[in-house]
Amino acid sequence: MTHNYQHRSGIFTSWIRKLSHILIALLVLNTFFLRGYKLPEYIPFLTTTSYGIPILILLLTSVTFFSVTLQQVTIPRHIAVCTFLLISLPIASLALNTVVYTRPDAVIIFFFEYYLNIVLFLSVVVAARHIDEDIILNILLILGIVQSLVLIDIALGMDAIRRIGNTELPIGVNHLSHALGAAFVIGITKYQYNKHHKKLIILSLLILALGIALTGSRSSIIGVSLAIVALFSLQNKSTIIKNIQVVTIILFGVTVFGVVFVNFSGGGINRFTEGILSSLLGRFDLYLEALRELSSGPIASLIGIGVSNYGHTPGGSLVGDPHNFWISLTLYLGIPVGLAFLFLHLLIGRQLIQVIINQTDQKETEIAIFLMLIVVSTYIFFSGRVTRIYTIWIVLGLAVSRYTQYLNCS
Repeated sequence: MTHNYQHRSGIFTSWIRKLSHILIALLVLNTFFLRGYKLPEYIPFLTTTSYGIPILILLLTSVTFFSVTLQQVTIPRHIAVCTFLLISLPIASLALNTVVYTRPDAVIIFFFEYYLNIVLFLSVVVAARHIDEDIILNILLILGIVQSLVLIDIALGMDAIRRIGNTELPIGVNHLSHALGAAFVIGITKYQYNKHHKKLIILSLLILALGIALTGSRSSIIGVSLAIVALFSLQNKSTIIKNIQVVTIILFGVTVFGVVFVNFSGGGINRFTEGILSSLLGRFDLYLEALRELSSGPIASLIGIGVSNYGHTPGGSLVGDPHNFWISLTLYLGIPVGLAFLFLHLLIGRQLIQVIINQTDQKETEIAIFLMLIVVSTYIFFSGRVTRIYTIWIVLGLAVSRYTQYLNCS
């Protein structure tokens, strides 16, 4: 009897593992690279791939629910506290918005999408225990290379380039670029730890770098640069010199491609010269405007300025979108929620660094996820949308999973 139960439990666990792999892979594919693409008309109710993301999240949540019923799942205490605050604190804002705002559908959409982020984060934390994260990272790397090749093909057929993205592809250009940045840091980590196929990895990195350059996204370039600096800080002197040589080769290749094969006369170079200062000053003005809104009264400070001011809800009027995820979270849900997310974000980053420093054996996966966290964090630093920014929650979930696995093994 006991043997039959264990056999059935083993089969069920195997299916949980397979479903977790499939669902997380589909989520990574959709949230990083395919969101916004139109679906065939014969698929009911779903016009674009973006509408498939909530369905995938809910399916993953169902799978993780069954996983939790089979095995005890532990989440580090401080992370659990921050997550609880992110769930409980916005309830007051939800109640007030429901009473005050004349568009209850907008309130429902906003808070459904907000809590969907938390559900995604917790589901990834649990589901990642059943998967090989390296497979997910490899999928991201391959998808990034394919998407970069698409961008290069588009660029070779254009007369003048400013940036390739919003008009040529259905996905947002900055979102696409940060996904390519995540794929790039995975590739450079593989170059560091993989003793074989070095030339193939360098070629892949060059293709990804070209893709990032063609999107013209400054936030992605900043994120990748910070990630490379972080990687160098974890290495010895001889390894740093070798990696500097690789980075130099890649930069040279991007420069040659930009000079010989494409025409940036459409203003693409200006985004990295005179356009930077004015853009940063404009962002600073938006930050100040957000702070003024938050200081307008105790209600605004504690529970935010209201969903009616969120420009991405039906009928919402945009109040100077601050182009910063943390400030936007604080602006629309209040300072306590903003602080809870900030502490969660910093805590997970610190814990992942602790794993990298203390782990003496192979730590390629932890470093790759840490570098991805830097790239995605830089992206949300320059993105003001609170909802539908799924990638940061996926990477945070993978990071927590690695940390809990480290605690269980130590």
